[in-house]
Amino acid sequence: MSNFEVVSIERTDPPADAEGGNWYKYVISVDGRETINGCRKGSLNVVTSDVEAIVVKLNERNGRKRKK
Repeated sequence: MSNFEVVSIERTDPPADAEGGNWYKYVISVDGRETINGCRKGSLNVVTSDVEAIVVKLNERNGRKRKK
């Protein structure tokens, strides 16, 4: 069963097609072998909470698929 976890969340420049604001890039590890990279806009606390929620959902969804 794959295990997803947050590796890092760091401040970054806005994506090319986005306007200013607080942007953060995040990295999610998949079993320490692969990564999922993304960007979100918001405060560090909000982005951290959002990314942690994504990881929980990925782990829950992956667990249900593997049990079938």
